[in-house]
Amino acid sequence: QKGGFGREGSLELGQVLGWLVGDGTMKATEAVLSFFGQEKQQLAPMFASMVTQLTDGMQVLHRAYPVGVGWVNDRDEARVGSTRLWRLAGNYGITRENKLVVPEKVFIGSEALQKGFLQALFTADGHVAGNSAKGISVRLTSVSLDLLGDVQKLLLNFGIASKIYQFRRNEQKRMLPDGRGGNKEYSCQAYHDLVIAKDNLVRFSQEIGFLVD
Repeated sequence: QKGGFGREGSLELGQVLGWLVGDGTMKATEAVLSFFGQEKQQLAPMFASMVTQLTDGMQVLHRAYPVGVGWVNDRDEARVGSTRLWRLAGNYGITRENKLVVPEKVFIGSEALQKGFLQALFTADGHVAGNSAKGISVRLTSVSLDLLGDVQKLLLNFGIASKIYQFRRNEQKRMLPDGRGGNKEYSCQAYHDLVIAKDNLVRFSQEIGFLVD
């Protein structure tokens, strides 16, 4: 059984906000969406186009500012950065200090807005786990329990139940690539998993799904 939805907000707006929460960075005056691996070829240009359309009219000077894709070759990364997207995100309560949130306007927004937000967030930070023998599940991983709790509520709006497993990995120090060809010890935060399984998995694929196959 689906919950209630509002009227405000489009699928594209939801997707852009969801990707910003999942794989984005809020800088001092710019919001940056990051794309890696295979997804960057398909999704980065698509998101650049969506950001251009969504933020048209927010520029200070009245001329067209198409948002482009920046390719970071040594990191296998594509970036879509925009000051106007930073302003738009701020209007939705997504800030540098408070990025891992489901904005209140998404909670009270349209079904399309909520669907787009979940699609992008699960594509950025989620994955399919398991096999046909052990059972397949869709998992969303985050360092923020609050974010996963909010996502759980959003999913319930679509009639999709999920479970949250806390501290799937405790806080620890790990050797990770430093971006300069070497490794460095980093402190890694604890993370938690939201898991969708069984009948709810079918409903997730019907109602939400991923942005790429």
